[in-house]
Amino acid sequence: MRKLLKILLWIAGIFVGLILLIVIAFKLFFPVDKAKAYAIEKAEEYLGRKVTIETIDISIWGGLGLQLVEVTVSNQQGLGEGYFLTADNVDAKIQLWPLLSGEFKIDRFILNNPQITMHKIGDGQNNYTFVPKDTNLAKSIPQDIPPETAPAAAAVSFERFEINNGVLDYKDDLSKMTIHIAGLNFQSALKNPQENLFQSTGKMNIDSLVYKSDENWPPYKIDMDYDAELDLENQRLTVKEAHLDLNEITLQFKGELFNFS
Repeated sequence: MRKLLKILLWIAGIFVGLILLIVIAFKLFFPVDKAKAYAIEKAEEYLGRKVTIETIDISIWGGLGLQLVEVTVSNQQGLGEGYFLTADNVDAKIQLWPLLSGEFKIDRFILNNPQITMHKIGDGQNNYTFVPKDTNLAKSIPQDIPPETAPAAAAVSFERFEINNGVLDYKDDLSKMTIHIAGLNFQSALKNPQENLFQSTGKMNIDSLVYKSDENWPPYKIDMDYDAELDLENQRLTVKEAHLDLNEITLQFKGELFNFS
C-alpha cells in the first residue's frame, strides 16, 4: 500500500512539475506586445469601437489563462467621450490539454470589476448597439433580431462566463429613467449546440439595484438562478426554470417569450 502511495505521489509530482514548466515557459516566451496588438485589433473589428488594453499577463489562479489588464471600450462617435465599459482586467482561461497540441481554446471568460455605462439619448441613439467593422462577421449576424442582441448572435460560445463585482448604470434621457446596479456577480454556463441557438444555466447576485423615474423605488437585493434557451432564428426565449429572491419576496417561474424584437 505504501509503495502504491509513493508511486501515485511521484506521478502527481511529475504532473505538477510539468504544468509549472509549461506555465513558466509560457510566461517567459509569451509575445506580450504582439498579443496585445492582436487582441485590440480583433476586439475593435468585433465591436466597432475603440478598445484599449494596458498590458497582457499570464494568469495562473483558477487555471492557466491570459489576463487583459485595464480594458476600456469607448462609446461610438456622437455619444460623448466616455466609455461603454472599463474593467480592471479580463481573464480568459485556456484549456490545457488542447494547448499541449498547439490548439488554443478558451473555456472560461471572466470580467473582473467592470464599470458598464448604458446611455440612451433623446433621439433614440444609444451606446449599447454594436456594429462590427468586420464585414464577414456583420453578414453572419441575423438581420431579423434587435441590433442590441447582434453581438450575442455572433459571439463565440464560452463554456463559462463570469462577471465579478460589477457596476452597471443605465440612463434614458427621454423617459428620465435611471438604473444603478452595484455588486453585480454573474456566473453562466453557455452552450451553442447549433447556429443561433444558445442554452444557458447560471446564477446572478446583485447587492443593490436602485430604480429612479417619476417615482423612486426602494433599493433591491436580488439573487437569481436560471435554466434558459435563446433561439434567435425563431425569436423565442424559453425559461425552463428560474428562481428569484427580491428582497423578502421569493418567486419561481418558467415560460416562453416570442417575437422579442
